[in-house]
Amino acid sequence: MENTWTVVKFPDENDAVEAVPTSWLHNNLCYWPPFPKNVIREAIECCSSPEKSLSLFKFEHLKNNVAGSFQEAKKKVFYATQKSDLESDSQSCLERGLNKRKIFKKRFEPYSSFEEDEEADDFPEPPALKKPKMSDLQRAGASTSRIEDTPRSVSRNTLFGSTGNIQSTQSPSRGANSSSPAVFCSTNKDTSDNDTTTNHIILEHLKKLLKKQNILQSMMQDIVSDVSDLKKRLDKRDEDNTLQVHGHASSLLTELEYLPVGNEQELEEFETYLSDEDNMKKSVMALYKIGGKDVYDFLFRATGLLIADRFAGAEYSFLGRKSKKSFKALKLAELLGKAAQQQFKAATWKEIENDMAKWLRRCTERAKNKTEQL
Repeated sequence: MENTWTVVKFPDENDAVEAVPTSWLHNNLCYWPPFPKNVIREAIECCSSPEKSLSLFKFEHLKNNVAGSFQEAKKKVFYATQKSDLESDSQSCLERGLNKRKIFKKRFEPYSSFEEDEEADDFPEPPALKKPKMSDLQRAGASTSRIEDTPRSVSRNTLFGSTGNIQSTQSPSRGANSSSPAVFCSTNKDTSDNDTTTNHIILEHLKKLLKKQNILQSMMQDIVSDVSDLKKRLDKRDEDNTLQVHGHASSLLTELEYLPVGNEQELEEFETYLSDEDNMKKSVMALYKIGGKDVYDFLFRATGLLIADRFAGAEYSFLGRKSKKSFKALKLAELLGKAAQQQFKAATWKEIENDMAKWLRRCTERAKNKTEQL
């Protein structure tokens, strides 16, 4: 049997007009599936057979409402929405009615300057075209992509099943999941309210983000200010410590005018001075803050203030070998060891003694180099 489509009107659905497969019609009732619009459209186009469990809606026949193709049925639907009925009995008449252009006769009136002067010639400007917003274009693109991505799960033989015995019902069922011809034929609702709500939500989020950004910026400024103040305090403390070290060293050199010692007599006086426990502690405090990159560097800088290289290299060795006196037995060696240990707490006493012996071995060479430079 050849598939045909019938254009009908649904009086209970605000006179909605739609082309449906003829097999959907029974007496004055029409089957209607409870599916989304795109699925219903494909079912109508495929002329699928209905199931007896579908909803039924009352309809009214229109004149010349049967079409042999879906495209022809769509044209009849369009013409029926423009006119109250399909008045033509032939398709050719229908096409002529759609394509015929009405010709208006030109009317000429006598020229009157008096009337022209009285008439206002400043006509209002035509309304300007509004450019579509980017958000509208994006929504339209998203809607199109969703429609294109919908699986074409409708088939002629499987959507509504095989044709069964038709049982008419008195009133159609309208559940939450069912659709109606009026809903299918109606245009999309305006989404301006949803857009306004969305824009308001986005604006509120942006305000919150801006507020948090201002708070973070203020916190960062406070942290930078605190770090700057701390750096200034540390620099000032280092400067004060340097001045204090030089002050202690200068006070020690000022108090003991014979430093650095250059003979046995001056060394004996210095040994006597260091024999006092308070003088030893004061001398350690004066020396350990001189600093240095390592123990040997510290000993090199400290001994330059206390004893001459020429005298130490000629008269002393660290353990008293080679007919020389023992430097290890002097209070001066004890002073240097305690000051180095105070400065480098991780250094052992053995490491300090080794660096002290190495310094003492090079005293003669350093004194010779100084003499040659002079």
